Amino acid sequence: LLIDLVGISGSGRVAMRPKAPSGWPVRLALRRRPGSVASIEVIGDQRLVLPVAAAAATATVEVPLPASLYTRRTPVITLSWSSGSP
Repeated sequence: LLIDLVGISGSGRVAMRPKAPSGWPVRLALRRRPGSVASIEVIGDQRLVLPVAAAAATATVEVPLPASLYTRRTPVITLSWSSGSP
């Protein structure tokens, strides 16, 4: 599952729940644009903070989430982003 965060800016938060009763897909990834925010925090069974480096290029970047971050039974994955320092 590719979660598209290209249009985010400023600060925000979203909670995601699996749609299928079987749980989350085997692979999750985030698509983001460099420089749109300073950091993205992902909380599932573990916490991951991804700094988003500012870059002159406007190309998007896809970042796979580590399998240790969530399991099939993880009820919620929370994404938070901020324009401040991580």
